[in-house]
Amino acid sequence: VSTQSTGIQKFSFHLVKEMKELCLLSLALLFVTSVFGQSSISSTPVVVNETSVFGTYIEGAAVDSQGNFYTINYGSKKASIGRIRPDGTQEEFFPSPDGAAQFNSVRYSQGVLYVADLGMKRALVVRLDKTSYVFCQNDTFLAGLPNDLAVSKDGEKVYLSGQDWGADAGQLWLCKKNGSPQRLFSGKRTNGVALSPDDRTLYMSEARNQNGGPVSNILWKFDVNTDGTIKNQQVFYSFDNESTGSTDIDGVRTDSAGNVYVTRNGLRAVDVFSADGKKISVVKLSMLYPTNVEIGGGSDGKTAYVVGRCGDAGYGTGRGCVDKFQALAPGREWSGAHSIQPFAWSLLSSVGLIWLTFCLLF
Repeated sequence: VSTQSTGIQKFSFHLVKEMKELCLLSLALLFVTSVFGQSSISSTPVVVNETSVFGTYIEGAAVDSQGNFYTINYGSKKASIGRIRPDGTQEEFFPSPDGAAQFNSVRYSQGVLYVADLGMKRALVVRLDKTSYVFCQNDTFLAGLPNDLAVSKDGEKVYLSGQDWGADAGQLWLCKKNGSPQRLFSGKRTNGVALSPDDRTLYMSEARNQNGGPVSNILWKFDVNTDGTIKNQQVFYSFDNESTGSTDIDGVRTDSAGNVYVTRNGLRAVDVFSADGKKISVVKLSMLYPTNVEIGGGSDGKTAYVVGRCGDAGYGTGRGCVDKFQALAPGREWSGAHSIQPFAWSLLSSVGLIWLTFCLLF
């Protein structure tokens, strides 16, 4: 009995010691993050200048349920979707048969690709068997629209944003399946658009020009009504103190935990925010002008892909490149396709909070 008691005491002593060390490490990491602010990480190139078959107008980013990545401007064609397989193979997936088409973004949802076609002022749906149909079309769309899009989880609603650079103007429209397009917002250069994991919040980037360059970059958030319309416009984050005449706000995406990812065109970065608007990370890229980001690669759905012109190539020059980095949580669309619900990541966050509380009281 005495030997057993001694053994239990030793085990308890070592267990308590290791838990204290783990708690100290957790609290130290929390302290460093709080004091020194957001972390900075670097991306890894996936498609590089020397081997890229994508053109300078590379735009859009989508990942299907098999881990294939899709983006625009394959072979420098203005209306062609390219596919990059998990083994790195680059291939043309869907060349548009319409001569007037000009693709500018692509998203994956509900087993199909949604494509922004600003050339023909429409949102196109492309199935993985390469058949397609028009989701909505409106000849009164502003010039330069649709530039980007976001899709509701059920695939019934598509939000289309776009901008007329010369007029310093932009709009946001809502397209419903079997319904007429509805304009929701008019302002300056509206660009990236994304929905939260529960479809209750819409994020949209907007920039304002002066003397031919951006002087204001703001990421807005709106509450989404059950009919898809928006209300309660609020500033989610203002980049006005971080922007210059060569830096612009571009694509926006969310992950399944509600974090928001924003490409900083001209700054070689993706900024990552928590759902409450706190900047928590900056991802440094190989490309100076990133345009779009998507999360959903890898076996865990946390690999994020970023597209943009290779290196420091100026507008209309060079080739298109792709970088990748590890996101904080699986992508919004990946989670839906793999039945991982947002509350699961909220639960994990709650477990983390309980652990830190335990450490403080231990």
